[in-house]
Amino acid sequence: MILSHLLTIHKDGINRASAEILARCRELKNHLLKNSINTELHAIICNSNVSLWNSSKLSNELGIYGVDKIWITKKGNICDQNKALIKYIASAQKEATKKYNIPSLLVMESNELVKDILGGLAIHINASVISDVIKFGFSDNNFTPRKDKSLHIRATRPVMTSKALADVKVIDKQIIISLRPGSYNLPDVNDLETVPKKVEIEYMNDRLHSPNNKISLKNQIKQVINATEDFIDLNEARIIVAAGRGIKDQNGKTLIANLAEVLNAGIAASRALTQSGIYDSSVLVGQSGKVVSPQLYLAVGISGSVQHISGILNSKMIIAINKDKNAPIFDIADYGIVGDLNKVIPILIDEIKKIKSK
Repeated sequence: MILSHLLTIHKDGINRASAEILARCRELKNHLLKNSINTELHAIICNSNVSLWNSSKLSNELGIYGVDKIWITKKGNICDQNKALIKYIASAQKEATKKYNIPSLLVMESNELVKDILGGLAIHINASVISDVIKFGFSDNNFTPRKDKSLHIRATRPVMTSKALADVKVIDKQIIISLRPGSYNLPDVNDLETVPKKVEIEYMNDRLHSPNNKISLKNQIKQVINATEDFIDLNEARIIVAAGRGIKDQNGKTLIANLAEVLNAGIAASRALTQSGIYDSSVLVGQSGKVVSPQLYLAVGISGSVQHISGILNSKMIIAINKDKNAPIFDIADYGIVGDLNKVIPILIDEIKKIKSK
C-alpha cells in the first residue's frame, strides 16, 4: 500500500499543514506495518524552492517523518499551473502504484490550490475523493485491503457551514483526501525518527516531458506577487488579527496593521472588507476563503456570521473585540471585549509593548 502526500513548504522548511499530514500518515503506516501490510510513505514535491534542496537536506527534512520515497521535478514551479500539476501528481501516483495496481491513499492540505485541482486529479487517477476533512483513518481499524485491493477509509468533515459533522466511509482502490490545516497536532520531536532514514529520490523530469506525457502550456507564470508587503501566510501564522465591518477607513486599517505588527501576526479580513476593496480577497477567511488554525485568532469588529465562523473553528483561542455585546462572535470566543475598537486597540497595543519591553 502507498500513502502519499503533496508536500507544501513555507520559506526554508516544511509548512505546518504538511508536518501534520506526514505525522498522521506515518502513524497510519506504522499501524499497517504492525498488521504485516507492506506500506510505503511517499512525498510528492512541486515547489521550485524545494527542488533546489540537495539529497542530504531532503533526507533530513523528510526522513524524520518516515518518508520512504520522494517524487520531485526541477522543471520550475508547476504548483502555479493547475494542468501541469495534475499531470505531475498523476504521473507520480501511476508509477508509485504500478499503474494503479497497488492501493493508495493520497492526502493533501485543504487549500485554494488543492480545491482547484481535486476534481481533475480524481478523474486522472480514477480515485474517490473526500474533501475538507478534519479526521481520517481506516474504517473500524480495518487495515487489510479487500480481495480487490480496495481500501476502507473513514473520515469526518464539517457540513452546513460547520454546524454539523458528517462521517463518510469510502471503499475504493485509489482514494484522495484533503485535510483542513490544524486538524491534527504538530508531532512531538520525541515522536519523530531520531536518525533520519535514507530517502529514495525519484526525479520525474524526463517522464514528465516525454511525447506521451508532455506538459504544454501557452502561458507560463513567471512570478507570483503577494497582495501585501511583509506578508505572513495565514496558513502558517500562529497569531491572526482579523478585521471586520467595524474597520471603515484607512485609519482603522492602520490600527489593525499596528496591532498585527506588535503581535507579529498575519492579517485577515471578513467578506465585507474584501468586497469593499479595503483588503485583498487573498486574506479572506471563512467558508468561501481560507480555513485557518492559529494559536490565537483576534477578531476585531467582526460580528460573526456563520460563514466566517466556519473558517476559524480550528483556532486554539479566539478573542473578540466588538461594540455590540450581542454580536454572535462572542458565542464562540474564549474571551471578549465589548467596546469601541478605535479606543480598545491603542490601549491593547500599548500594553503589549510594555509586556514585550520587560
